[in-house]
Formats: sequence, C-alpha cells, structure tokens
Amino acid sequence: MEKFAISNDQEFLEILYNYALNPNIKDRERKIVQLGRKELENKVYSLSVVNRMVASFQREAISSRLSKDTSVLYNSLKDYITRIAS
Repeated sequence: MEKFAISNDQEFLEILYNYALNPNIKDRERKIVQLGRKELENKVYSLSVVNRMVASFQREAISSRLSKDTSVLYNSLKDYITRIAS
C-alpha cells in the first residue's frame, strides 16, 4: 500500500471507515482510527482530529511497531496536516 493524498474531510472520513475494516491493522490501531472517525462524524475540527491521531500513532510506534498499513496512513496524515493548516 502506497502513501496517498487526502484532499478533504469527507474523503478523510471515508478513508477512516475503510481502515477500520482493514484486517491487517492491530486492534489498538483500529481503536485510534475509530475514535478519529467518530470525532469527524461529530464535526470536531479536522486538524485537531488529525493531530490527535498522529500523536496516538507516535505513542503506539514507540511501544510497539505500527503495522505496515497504519504506517502508510500515518505518513498520509502528516501530509494532510500540512495541507489543512496552510
């Protein structure tokens, strides 16, 4: 799976739906994705959601390695932060 560009909040929400169903990610990673998805559904500011998810994935990476698919999502989120913050 290659890094991808997230262009808007609706696309981001759809990506999170799909990642939550991905059998190749760990349960703890899935929980982070599901919490982010719920926040977006509740209209929380997307930059806040992405920042929280990135921080959670960083903590997860320190305690145990991220799965390959989650690493792709993590790298895509960092690019999305730059896009929505500017």
